Amino acid sequence: AFSPKIYQLPGGSIHLFSTARIFLRPCHLPGCTVIPTAEGGKRLDPTDTTRRPGEHPRARRERKDPTRKKHTTRKTKHTMAANGTGGTAPQYSYAPPPAELPYYAGLFALADKSSSGQISGPAAVEFLSLSRLPVDLLKTIWAMADVPRTNTLDAGKFNVAVRLIQLFQNGKKPVDLQLNLGEGDACGRAPFFEGLSVQHVMSVGSGGGGAGA
Repeated sequence: AFSPKIYQLPGGSIHLFSTARIFLRPCHLPGCTVIPTAEGGKRLDPTDTTRRPGEHPRARRERKDPTRKKHTTRKTKHTMAANGTGGTAPQYSYAPPPAELPYYAGLFALADKSSSGQISGPAAVEFLSLSRLPVDLLKTIWAMADVPRTNTLDAGKFNVAVRLIQLFQNGKKPVDLQLNLGEGDACGRAPFFEGLSVQHVMSVGSGGGGAGA
């Protein structure tokens, strides 16, 4: 079937129809342009914003607003810092004082059941949950300790996690990335983990005890 077209000529327009015996060719006269037509040869109004048969909604929107910009969706990877803001997470560190070294070493030995020197996520969750801190807070502590992110805790990252637990348990806030407190501010009691006595943990850290409490 031949779709009739309206050809715009300088000074006016001419409507060309097709018949069974006449075959029309495109107009090549100077200044001649094709005017859009719908099925049946009905001339279309360029300002008409109604949806045309078979027209995609996007094409109608672009026809309605020619200045409309095409938007593309880009996936942006966000790295959330421990304080809830975007950007690179700060890297904390903590060096236990000599008197506390056996305690931290004992806690790490008890948490590192595979003795691999790396505590996996599930093992860390199981052990750190003994602190009885809320789950959301433990997630925050994990994010603050696991920098750069490896989804595991080595001894250094583990010390950060334990120190943060101690600070949260005592309601204290560090003043620097080394998790120190202000001058004259005492932290209070040692990090508490349910079922583990300080004496037993110190014994394990000193190499004189086993994994049991």
